[in-house]
Amino acid sequence: MAILIVSIMLLYQPLRTRFRRFIDRRFYGIDIDYEEANRLEVLSGRTRLAPQKPLSRFGEYEELRWLGRGGMGEVFRAKHPILERDVAIKLLAKAHKFDKKVQERFTREAQALAKLNHPHIIKLHDFGEESGQSFMVMEYIDGEELRDRLQKGERLPLEEVLKIVGPLASALDHVHQHGIIHRDIKPNNVMLERNPSEPSEPRVILMDFGIARIHSMETLTEAGGEAILGTLSYIPPEQVKGDKNIDGRADLYSLACMVYRMLTGQMPFVQKDPISIVMAHLMHIPPSPKLYAPELPEYVAEAILKALSKEPKDRFATVGEFFEAIKGETPALETLDFGAANSLFTDLDKLL
Repeated sequence: MAILIVSIMLLYQPLRTRFRRFIDRRFYGIDIDYEEANRLEVLSGRTRLAPQKPLSRFGEYEELRWLGRGGMGEVFRAKHPILERDVAIKLLAKAHKFDKKVQERFTREAQALAKLNHPHIIKLHDFGEESGQSFMVMEYIDGEELRDRLQKGERLPLEEVLKIVGPLASALDHVHQHGIIHRDIKPNNVMLERNPSEPSEPRVILMDFGIARIHSMETLTEAGGEAILGTLSYIPPEQVKGDKNIDGRADLYSLACMVYRMLTGQMPFVQKDPISIVMAHLMHIPPSPKLYAPELPEYVAEAILKALSKEPKDRFATVGEFFEAIKGETPALETLDFGAANSLFTDLDKLL
């Protein structure tokens, strides 16, 4: 009878989701609202829908041109009339004016950027409130998101990937040295700025510190209380579990997911729904990148799999070390054999 009841629950989606969350809490110590997580992931990319009321001026800034909309608000290109400098203005949506958690996230992003000074991290020029609307002013980047390049469906050659990962590794090590964890590394948050003198070598810019954790500021160590934030396809296991002691190795895991995607054209975990993606991050070992890109050097595949280890202690200590490894400038890693671990969870995953 118990098996029959469970079978009915798994066939009926609302009950299946409820049962899945029960298993999460009971056996894995996590609690994720998968429907909300999926909705936020969709909102995390800037949409192409123009604002209902176009703005032409905001404060002292003129010539506003709408760029896109994200989960917290809208982004405009504008010009400072005196400095004659193009900037990007991020406006917190008025709907969030009285949402304390969203306000804290917006403030946290500005505080994180204010602590950083790196050529491959977007620069903050100003932050404040104008006519009751919170805003931040950042440098304007003329280029494309890494996501746009990857959406073309092509694998990137190793040489090109190294040119992207090198600056990101330097930027992330700088971030971590200042006690900040980005927590949302993904192609949407990496800009490739056009370089007229060297079109094949764009300036790589790390963006969007909206859910960053600042270790040195006790009141801002949690991005939304117990909420699990991040993009599911790139989220590290410890972030899924809500670990309060995550460090830079969480960003390393997300970066390794992104490198895997760039080199193979596939995500490490190809699943059909948010539940399966989360469980894969927690329990599954990804296939070797060489399965999709046989021409990759063995040391590159091994370095990526090491960076995707479930336990932070089994990864590289810094993002810079990971970059050195995929360049082939560190000693060869031991071959990783996770076949037994993969098969151990297969039946449970099919059931849930």
